[in-house]
Amino acid sequence: MSNNNLVTQENEGSSGSYALDSSFSNSGNYAEHSYAGYASYSTKFKLGWSLQTGLRYEQTYQELVSSNLSRTYSGFFPSLSLSKTLPNGPKISVSYARKLARPSLSALVPYRYQSDPYLISVGNPGLRPSFAHTLDANVTLGGLTLSVNYSNTQDAILNTVFFDPDTKIYTVSFTNLAQLHSEFVGLSWGHEWTKWWSMNWNGGLRGSQTQSPIGSYDAGLLTGYGLQIYLNNVFSLPKGYKAELLLVYESPSRSTINQSKGLFFTFLSLNKTLFKDGNLKLIFRDVFHTQLYRYVVSYGNVSSSNQYYNDNQRIQLAFSYTFGKRTVKAAKDRSLGNDAEKNRMGGGVR
Repeated sequence: MSNNNLVTQENEGSSGSYALDSSFSNSGNYAEHSYAGYASYSTKFKLGWSLQTGLRYEQTYQELVSSNLSRTYSGFFPSLSLSKTLPNGPKISVSYARKLARPSLSALVPYRYQSDPYLISVGNPGLRPSFAHTLDANVTLGGLTLSVNYSNTQDAILNTVFFDPDTKIYTVSFTNLAQLHSEFVGLSWGHEWTKWWSMNWNGGLRGSQTQSPIGSYDAGLLTGYGLQIYLNNVFSLPKGYKAELLLVYESPSRSTINQSKGLFFTFLSLNKTLFKDGNLKLIFRDVFHTQLYRYVVSYGNVSSSNQYYNDNQRIQLAFSYTFGKRTVKAAKDRSLGNDAEKNRMGGGVR
């Protein structure tokens, strides 16, 4: 249960008193109760296949007093996984799962936040959870792994920008897409070229398609793809030094209404083990000052672009030291299994 109260006041100027701004004030109690049951089964077949399957039933009740929101939704969420290691080394696995994604609490509460005179963020009490059917396949051979993923999501949650031509104000809120198809093909590879040079490479191609209305607009068919490449090199140098060079490239891409420009940046580090249990590390982040993120949103009467740079270029010097025995058992995981729910307390509209 959450209690959200916000009061915004503005100075009247002439009288010096404050007046309540009802459009940016909100008070309301939010309650959510979730109940779930889970059953699982696993077995191995004679041909070397391993099977893991499960079925979860979940029911959720939500109530937001200030917005007259009161609803209950439930469903079955099956999962199935098959895996096998072939005699000559390759390991293959395929899996299916139906998944549920709930919106964050702050995305539901109709709190209004004004970034500037022409940009407002607001929660959407009518935002629905999304349900997805996902298929995954993986093949591993030595240091090479091929991954393929497909998902079909109903009521996909989308952070959306709306424009009011009368007030010239942009409003950022969350909405649901009726259906979203997403695909991913990834390849990862690790290789030791020499005794002093090893490399890890990760690359992936993402795609998405939707023909769902966005708000009151028929955006038509929105299709987009994007390529990501991560290349990390580790060099063993004389006298116990090690150097790392990370290269990151992201191609121009599109996902639903959001378009991103190309991106490239580099990290460089040098480290050395000291006193057996200590490590000294020098890091040069964003070497060429190119970690600039640029986005464009274009559909209907909306056309906006923005870019941001966190000024990530910096040089850091860090020293770490490990005390005590290395054979001490790790502490038990005290997680209650509700980490995803705790994370939903944040996020949202800001």
